[in-house]
Order: sequence, then structure tokens, then C-alpha cells
Amino acid sequence: MVLRGVAGWYAWQGQGAQARVLHPEYTATSNLLPGPVCARVENLQNGRSLEVRITGRGPDDAPGLLQLSVSAAQALGVFPGTAIIQINGLQPVARTVPVSPQKPLPPDRCLWSAPFATLNEALQAKQILADRGIHGLLLAPGILHGKTAYRLRLGPLPTTISLQSLAQVLSKENPEYPFRKLGKE
Repeated sequence: MVLRGVAGWYAWQGQGAQARVLHPEYTATSNLLPGPVCARVENLQNGRSLEVRITGRGPDDAPGLLQLSVSAAQALGVFPGTAIIQINGLQPVARTVPVSPQKPLPPDRCLWSAPFATLNEALQAKQILADRGIHGLLLAPGILHGKTAYRLRLGPLPTTISLQSLAQVLSKENPEYPFRKLGKE
């Protein structure tokens, strides 16, 4: 089965420090396709493609064929915006036995940067921090006070790491890019 349509993206939303990433993996939602399924998604505007897990329905007012997670949208070159995509080979999600009995890390085990007003500022900060040895940062766009903003996320981190202590160290070594755990302000 081959389908063509428009894909957009979704991310964290909320006010102030309560903002959060909803789906940091290569996932998508669709109001037109069954879920959960896996499919090969290709951006027809740039030729990039990847395997995406369609987890289920999105918001009732979501436009287009797919709403991609930010990481999938970035990998496909859709973010920030929309693109014409093609979906190939819908396959049921495989039921697998977990290799490890460990519980997944809770989403609140993350540190977040202060918000950036532009994508370019956030990407520049991510590169500067990577040059300083801080890797694994996820770029998370969202809405803050009615405007698009961008944060960098580190984590989720193991429970053996003190988020407060790590935030203090990161902020001391990188005062222009402070990190903290998000919560009620």
C-alpha cells in the first residue's frame, strides 16, 4: 500500500516550565491510518526516508496524513513546517519480549535548557555544547507565551544521577546555557 499526503509535526506545549516533550522518538500519529503500525515514510520534497511507528490517533483537529514527532520531522527535513510525504508498506508493530526487565526511565528525569526564541539560536547552542562534550541533547520546539520557542533536553537520565547536582554543574560550566529540571514555577 502506498499513500501520499501532507505531514506536519508535534512537540511539547504548555506554559512556562510545565512545557514537555510528548514523543521524542521516531513516531507519528494519524487520524486516517490505523495504529499501531510501522511504515517507511519518505519526504518527497528532499528524498529522505525512515521507518516510523504510527502510535494511533492524533488530536481531532490535526491536519494532514501524519503528525510526526519532532525527532522524526527533523530526520525527514519536515521540521519546522510541513512536507508532502509518501507512506510505504504499513506493517503491524511487532510484539517483542523485552531484553531487560528494567522499567523505562520516567520522562521527568530530564534537564531542560532555558528557552530560545529562534531555531538558529537553539541549534547554535546545541553545537557549542556538543563541542564542549555534552552530547545527546534533543531539540524540542513548542509554544511559550503564545510564541514558538525551542529548548534543549538532556535525558531521561538514570535515577542514580542527581538532577539538581548535574544542573548546577552544567550551569556553572556553561553559564550562558543554564539547565534545570522543569516543574511548576
